[in-house]
Amino acid sequence: MMSSRVLSRLLPVAEGDVSMSVYDGIRHDNTRPHDLEAQYRHAGDEPFRDEDDEDEVPEAFIIEGRRDLEPTESAAISPEVKGADQWLGRGGKNRTTEDEDVPTSLLLEARDKKGEEGRPPQRRPDSSEAKAEAQWRAAQQHQRIHGRSSSRPSTRYTTQTTTNAPFIPKSDPQAEAMWLYTNASSLDAFLLEVYEYFAQHGVWSILLARAIKMLTELFVFSFATFLTTCIDYKKVPTSKSTSEVMIPKCMAKAPWWKNFAIFVFIIYWCLRAVTYVSDIRRLFRMHDFFLYVLGIDDQDIQTVSWVRVVDGLVKLQNANVATAQQGPAVKKYVKYSKPQQRMNAESIANRLMRQDNYYVALYNKDILDFTLPLPFIGTRQFYSKSLEWAINACLTNFIFFEEGNIRPFAIDIKNRQVLVQTLQNRFRFAALSSIVVAPINIVRFCIMYFFRYYTEFTRNPSKVSARSFTPFAEWKIREVNELEHLFQRRLKQASPFADEYLKQFPKDKTDQACRFVAFISGAIAAVLALATLFDPELFLGFEVTPGRTAVFWLTVMVGVFGVAHGALPDENEVHDPVLHLKEVLLYIHHMPAHWKDRLHSNEVRAEFSAMYQMKILIFIEEILSLVVAPWILLRNSGKCSERLIDFFREQTVHVDGIGYQCNYAVFGFKKDPNAENATDVLREPDGLRDDYYGLKDDKMEASMQNFLQMYSTMNKQRRRGRGGQPFQMPPTFPS
Repeated sequence: MMSSRVLSRLLPVAEGDVSMSVYDGIRHDNTRPHDLEAQYRHAGDEPFRDEDDEDEVPEAFIIEGRRDLEPTESAAISPEVKGADQWLGRGGKNRTTEDEDVPTSLLLEARDKKGEEGRPPQRRPDSSEAKAEAQWRAAQQHQRIHGRSSSRPSTRYTTQTTTNAPFIPKSDPQAEAMWLYTNASSLDAFLLEVYEYFAQHGVWSILLARAIKMLTELFVFSFATFLTTCIDYKKVPTSKSTSEVMIPKCMAKAPWWKNFAIFVFIIYWCLRAVTYVSDIRRLFRMHDFFLYVLGIDDQDIQTVSWVRVVDGLVKLQNANVATAQQGPAVKKYVKYSKPQQRMNAESIANRLMRQDNYYVALYNKDILDFTLPLPFIGTRQFYSKSLEWAINACLTNFIFFEEGNIRPFAIDIKNRQVLVQTLQNRFRFAALSSIVVAPINIVRFCIMYFFRYYTEFTRNPSKVSARSFTPFAEWKIREVNELEHLFQRRLKQASPFADEYLKQFPKDKTDQACRFVAFISGAIAAVLALATLFDPELFLGFEVTPGRTAVFWLTVMVGVFGVAHGALPDENEVHDPVLHLKEVLLYIHHMPAHWKDRLHSNEVRAEFSAMYQMKILIFIEEILSLVVAPWILLRNSGKCSERLIDFFREQTVHVDGIGYQCNYAVFGFKKDPNAENATDVLREPDGLRDDYYGLKDDKMEASMQNFLQMYSTMNKQRRRGRGGQPFQMPPTFPS
């Protein structure tokens, strides 16, 4: 035993060992591809090749690529195909050696002549490569694709290098738009650009939203600085004009930290403006891709469904050699050796939600503790967007890359101890940072909330009681592989039914108090309003109470009446909480097990109302969470850090063609194609593994069913062609 320990210390430390620093492991991950799907095959490895398989020839690849695309949309213009000889290693070296033995004059002459005279000696290709080359030439002549400037690699040896920039046809806008997909170096990044462009409603909506955001930030900062620096509020009661209360050269008299804040804001604002301006070209390229390739213009992008975009992307899979369904013969012909990447509805959702799928499972399994014991109140849960940003900052660039892929270093069990210690330190540092930035965030949130909602609340006081799902409830409701815009649409559909459900419980005591307050405030407001009709000029300046005029009290009474009257139920309502809660559950797909057969109870109503709170209470909780966030982060720096590291390691799988994924994101619809219910594959015979590895509240089953329902329309035409019944929409709920 002693000799083995001594020997282990003398031997070199294995990569990813516990004694290796976590930051050394992170730097090691940064030096290699983020995913195994992006790694190259060694040059000495030859792909499997079946000489007798007539289906695995480049002709089939070409025909499949032309089935849904225009002639210019070929997979041949991919830069990974152009640079194949360079990264394969052998091709470029042999080409240089043999070209040096051939006189330059012969090479130039062979380039000009159409015959075979003067060409350098060539290695005779095998029969399959010759057949593939002949088929490629025939396709070029028949469909007139690429011409002489084609970037498809040739089997003949020439002096032309493979490191030139890919050829982009300038005459055809469709070819230029198709170039975005065929030359996408990262499929994840390209799909994210497509989704963000779709979710933000096109190029003009994006540009307008960014311009308004920049102007809003400039106005809020300038207006807040003006109100706090350039006005002498002591002179306001005795002054009659703005010039009398203005402080001359106010910024020169301002403290140093205000001038420093202005300096920092100007730098931030200018850098953000430069970033937005430099991104305009990319946005218009994506506009051309949607218009010319997917057939969706900016006028229809707000009404077209995401399924339509996914269907168009799936049809383009043969235009990129990384996603094309080619055989071994085609892979050798185009000299592409990377693993095949999938392109379907499930893989697109997996790539777009690599990191969010982990968060959905993390919140479902209650890995982190957001509760805090308070005196006289007990244990209470605090969660907000600010706390969510802090947790995300602790995990990004540590567990995850910035692109959302999980680091291989973070899922190696040999690194568990050092990962736990590092995560604990990151939580503690985030707690200290929260203490520093809490005052700034509190002031910023209060100013933004006041500017945004003051006019709305004064014009319509009933908006004060408007409700919304809390940030923590959103993570509880969100499903695996559910994109953000689809999730927000589901919440908006559930909101009217949720409001009706909360009105179903009789509140006799509260209703009586609200009726009394509404009666008193309405009576006072009516008297003041009638008095102003007789003599408006005299009464508007009349002080009902010392220092308070009739206008002030009239405004207050109208506001109180609006709030009290808005809380009263309709006199013709019929209370049926079970029916209305079932309507809510149809959209949120979230029903804890202890809710079963208890939908009518007040306990269920209390739990649901905690998930669906008034917006004003959500804002107050957001402010309070800025104060208690450091304590919550410190509480999670203990055993929760160990559970978090174990969670990422145990729930990560590698899927061929996609890469590292959360285990719950792999639905596996093809495990049993004859099963009537796709969720049957998730159930274990004894159910023991589900207690530890499964999700709560039937989250996995609901996610699969919702995904199938959302994307089932992609095969609607195919089912109709086979004689199946067309999809029938469910009947609408009677209003």
